[in-house]
Amino acid sequence: MFWGRLTIVFERIIHLFIIRKRDTVREESKSKMSRVGTIKTINPLQKRGCIIDDNDQEIDFEIVEGFPDFQIGQGVRFQIKLTTLGLMATNLLFL
Repeated sequence: MFWGRLTIVFERIIHLFIIRKRDTVREESKSKMSRVGTIKTINPLQKRGCIIDDNDQEIDFEIVEGFPDFQIGQGVRFQIKLTTLGLMATNLLFL
């Protein structure tokens, strides 16, 4: 009886570990997918900007040191990252 219960507990632990690992892999693959969009606004005073992606979704980005001189209306490829401020575009590249 003890070994039967112990086996069930181990099976549940392994099952939970597999589910968490699978979900982690899914999240990592989602975060590495790149999107394409157009720069809508740039605010150098706030060091932020906004991109409209192909799905007409507005996604903010931060302007950091060494940031290239992007222009409004310019096409960019970027990745999405979930932050405390919401979705943010990262790794911006000229198109």
